[in-house]
Amino acid sequence: MTRTLALQWTLVALVMLACLLMPRAGSAVLLLPLQGRTAALSAPVFSKEGMVVLGHGRIGGSVLILPRGTVPVWRLLANGIVPLAVPPTLCAAAAAP
Repeated sequence: MTRTLALQWTLVALVMLACLLMPRAGSAVLLLPLQGRTAALSAPVFSKEGMVVLGHGRIGGSVLILPRGTVPVWRLLANGIVPLAVPPTLCAAAAAP
């Protein structure tokens, strides 16, 4: 019984984490390339897919994009790129002092 309960809580936690990290249409997305896949992150690829490049992420090789439609999550994952949702508060411009 205890193992079943632990498994259920683990599944709930994984689903909640996936809901938080899955990109949403219209919000910024951080693309993290897996090892050796940085060539896949090029501007022509993004413009063809309807994505606007906002800049580079803090993690080496990562790119911050703004999709115009839905994010092709499974296609990105198949190409070795992990898309992560970025909260709007982290993308807002800094206020002038």
